[in-house]
Amino acid sequence: MDFRVMVFGLLFWLPTAFGNPMKQMDELVLLINQYPKQAQDQINKLESTQTTTTPIYEQLRLQLLKCKSLAALGENQAAINLAKLYEAKSKQLNFNDARPYFLLCMAESYLQLGNIKEALPLFDTVINMAKEKEQFQALSSALRMRGDFEISAGNYASALEDLRFAIDVLSLNFTQSNNWVWEPETFFYISLSHLFNMTGDLDKSISYIHKALATNELKGKVHYLALIGAARKYFDNNQLKLSQSYVEEAKKIVPELEGELDIAWSYATLGGMEFNLGNLHEAQKLLNLALIYFERGYQLGYTLRVKRLLAQVHFGLNEAQKAIPLMKEIIEQAKDLKLHHDLLEFYEILAKHYASTGDFESAYNYKVKSYAATAKYNEQTSNARFIQYKARLDRQASIHNQPSAPIIDKTQGLLTTNQTITVILFVLGVVGLLIGLVFYFQRKQLRSIKNQNVSSVDSVELRATNMLLKAKQYNYSVTALVTKLNSLSDNEKTQVLEAIHDVLREGDLLLQHNSDEWVVLLPKVNNVAGYKIIRQITHSLPSTLKKQTFGLSTFKSFDNLDSLVKRAYLERLSQIKRREVKDDSVPPIAM
Repeated sequence: MDFRVMVFGLLFWLPTAFGNPMKQMDELVLLINQYPKQAQDQINKLESTQTTTTPIYEQLRLQLLKCKSLAALGENQAAINLAKLYEAKSKQLNFNDARPYFLLCMAESYLQLGNIKEALPLFDTVINMAKEKEQFQALSSALRMRGDFEISAGNYASALEDLRFAIDVLSLNFTQSNNWVWEPETFFYISLSHLFNMTGDLDKSISYIHKALATNELKGKVHYLALIGAARKYFDNNQLKLSQSYVEEAKKIVPELEGELDIAWSYATLGGMEFNLGNLHEAQKLLNLALIYFERGYQLGYTLRVKRLLAQVHFGLNEAQKAIPLMKEIIEQAKDLKLHHDLLEFYEILAKHYASTGDFESAYNYKVKSYAATAKYNEQTSNARFIQYKARLDRQASIHNQPSAPIIDKTQGLLTTNQTITVILFVLGVVGLLIGLVFYFQRKQLRSIKNQNVSSVDSVELRATNMLLKAKQYNYSVTALVTKLNSLSDNEKTQVLEAIHDVLREGDLLLQHNSDEWVVLLPKVNNVAGYKIIRQITHSLPSTLKKQTFGLSTFKSFDNLDSLVKRAYLERLSQIKRREVKDDSVPPIAM
């Protein structure tokens, strides 16, 4: 009888004895991204079993998982506080492999709060630290998150560089000595799909979203993100039936989602897709549901964006009396929160509404406000970039200023003087060769870009970006001319484009920026010379097209292509307004 009791007790003891906390934590990593509430509950249970004798690695890893779960559930400030505490503790305990992961959790939380000033330098720190420590899980995740930010900022070349590097590093995730946390492969394919969608390469975009849908991680939130991503890509590819089918599939996943923030976010994104697809009443229903959750959770940024979509739905339903007060309300709130990027979108929506109703004075006023918000947003981003670059320079300076003695002490034996000279000469030779190769391939790449077919959208956009980068690097002016041809017949469009081509030099660039905006980029041309070029173009046009207007703007250090074009477009609107108060018989000023 005693023997049977012992065996029965042993059955209860065995799972505890052979349970592996590290294996449990490995399983929690994916669960955080799929079902963060379930993951948080399991983390709390594991935390209650830990004691002072629990190995430091296990303690730190569990706190890292807790930080990630807090960020996944939208509790960003709690995640930041936890990350700061345990990053400092990791440093104190000389457990430096853990530090990039806590810093990454901090950066992700800051980014979700919209604090790019804090987030960007942290991403750089994580990437450099992860490279040094060969922490590939932190490196791949940081590169992907920074790539996503670069996409949102319109820096597609930087985003592509980060995401390609992230995909390469992804294969090394499980070669490091200890596992910490990593991101689902699905997220990397979704990010690449979004990038190629933004650059107009829809075939690649759809190819990557299908790779995301083919992973074996599709559960809960991960599955929802892949489905809603597919709906967006097919909508942008004008395959509306397929887009709607993915929206319906995504709706089926919503009951699986956990946490009020994820549920609210799912209603908001579904509402946005239904709005895009023209299902205004369904969009209104979903957005109202999202709003209830967001207002309950004090997610002010998300609340404003949902109200913006609701206002657009009201405009679509011809309910301007409901839409305009809602827009004015969120504009005041966005001003208080200094959400300049959101503000410029809000002003644009009102400008388009008033232009469509024939109230051009109000449309012009909101365009001016949109321009001012754009300038503030660019300034905000530039300040964050400056802090980011300063952090990089400080880091490089600290590396160069490190004393050489401790490094020499760590070597097995001292090099002789002759050996040292030989090594230095060899290193200098290799560095010189690498620099030469870099310049050779850069020139080769620039030549290949120049020789590409100008009708290719990707090629022209790339050339435009390179032109602005070179202007910033070598401090010379670039003038942009913007005109609209959407109201002209095909024959009239051809006449205007031929007149533009007649004045272009070899290094100038003509591109179709949006469906109805044509942009001329003139390197090493100031605004005075730009006005002369406009006069040349209008002089060669037939009398029926003499009133064709061209906006002009000159490149500034904070500009990207979009902001440069937006200022030129604003100048064009100013001309139209001036023309309305003048006699129609007076020839338009070519500006």
